[in-house]
Amino acid sequence: MILPTFEYRKAESVADAIRLYNDFHGKAGYLAGGTDLVPSLKLRLFTPAALIDLKGIEELKTITAQDGWLTIGANVTLFNLKNYSVVKEYFPALNQSLDATSCETLQMRGTIGGNLLQDTRCLAYNKSMEWRTARGFCLKMGGKTCNVVPDARICLSNYCSDNALSLITLSAKVKLTGPGGERSTELEKIFNGSGTRPFALEPGEILT
Repeated sequence: MILPTFEYRKAESVADAIRLYNDFHGKAGYLAGGTDLVPSLKLRLFTPAALIDLKGIEELKTITAQDGWLTIGANVTLFNLKNYSVVKEYFPALNQSLDATSCETLQMRGTIGGNLLQDTRCLAYNKSMEWRTARGFCLKMGGKTCNVVPDARICLSNYCSDNALSLITLSAKVKLTGPGGERSTELEKIFNGSGTRPFALEPGEILT
């Protein structure tokens, strides 16, 4: 399947990315590794007016171990993170979850931020627009019922991050930056329990 039409912008910094987001009046998405986003675009599950590429932002690619904290940039690839010496030596559960994530080819492309913020999915949702239209839109698409469990009034799509659980057991915190400023919170607090829109993020926020 081919990609839909959208404008492409490359951000040089987090502040630049937020400025671009505001320029498109919130009708833009952020691109990092793209291993989850690009298939969603092809299926028309996400149709932004623009994509803002975060891959060139150097501050999001760093890992530091200092003052008792391991600080991981959201754009660090899964492959680089699993091979980082501190992760291999001190965080075996995280290391194993990273190693179990897909294949090494995708690990070299996919980012830790993208793995945490991947959308929920379902065999009745992750289909082409034509398939979904013929079946009838489900709750996640703005319909009135779940297409997997008849008469269900909640979305039962699944969250599939390989790495969120291991990070939560380590009491991981996340830093988010958006149009409203910067904030930090425990990782588990970014999940709201909704299959339809699973993240408690403000519009335009970037996991940094």
